[in-house]
Amino acid sequence: MSVPEPSSGESGISREEQWRIHQLVARSRKGLQTVMDQELRPFGINAWELGILDALAAAKESGHAVTPTELASRVVRRHNSVVSMLVAMEGVGLVSLRKRSPGRRTMEVQITAKGEEVYAEAVKATTRAGHIIGTLSQNQRQQLIVLLEKLDQAIVDS
Repeated sequence: MSVPEPSSGESGISREEQWRIHQLVARSRKGLQTVMDQELRPFGINAWELGILDALAAAKESGHAVTPTELASRVVRRHNSVVSMLVAMEGVGLVSLRKRSPGRRTMEVQITAKGEEVYAEAVKATTRAGHIIGTLSQNQRQQLIVLLEKLDQAIVDS
């Protein structure tokens, strides 16, 4: 007689299925991060910092000022983690931080000329992750984004 697989709470998902999904998402994230970090190492930045530079380059192009909070949302990181990265990036001249107005705590972040140079070269160098993700069709990539955003929202809501 086989023992039924207990479900995780009210969701109806088996522990085996939950574990499999968790492991695949974790391994995929770590694998893509490792590939990008290896490609970015010669530029002195990592994948998270490339995401920040990407957001700042787009903001500069559109004439939009960006705050650390907006960057945190864009790169899907906690505010305090992004602020720590920004302080380090400012220290090596990739970004500049300044108060939006005197007496206010709100900071504005801008990409520097050095940041633009590093960003342009880093984008050219990061090809492997694109090739890996490119093994999915356009439809599969869109489905994956929708599913991951749904999981992300469930995590935020829990």
